[in-house]
Amino acid sequence: KWENMNSKKIKQKQEKTFAKELLIFIETRATHGLEWWLDAGRSTWSAYGELGAAKRIRLREQFEQQLRRTLYNLERRGSIKRKRVGNTICIALTEKGAAQILCSKLNCAPKHPQGKHTLVFFDIPEELRTVRILFRRFLQEGGFYQWQKSVWASDRDTIVLIQTFIKKHRITQWVTVCTT
Repeated sequence: KWENMNSKKIKQKQEKTFAKELLIFIETRATHGLEWWLDAGRSTWSAYGELGAAKRIRLREQFEQQLRRTLYNLERRGSIKRKRVGNTICIALTEKGAAQILCSKLNCAPKHPQGKHTLVFFDIPEELRTVRILFRRFLQEGGFYQWQKSVWASDRDTIVLIQTFIKKHRITQWVTVCTT
């Protein structure tokens, strides 16, 4: 049982990683880029020539099944939108998907030299409560920790990413970001 629990956790972690990579890929490529990615995935199976044809086919089918499952889950969660146009499936990133990508980029940002921090101060008015809650969640999921109710800190160099979020949600007049 212990091994089954560990293997389930490992599989879930791999699926989350695959989903993040797929979201970043969708962000960086054109709509038809997914077809290219599928073709690239298929061409890599030729590197496994010593495995035999049956094993390669099984691996390719597993990859395509994982891709379909991940796309379905991303669409269900509202991270992407899919639309079929003829024989082509067009995939678009939603606002939620873009926010997820920014959060993962925050977590992967390089660390400041020892002793430096990125500080975020904000006082977003009550009329923009939903944006304020979204911003707090964005900071929390991005690895920031709370010093006070509206003061957050991180040891990562994330100023550019935070400014992107701030400009996108039009809250620049209520937020200050600095490095100390």
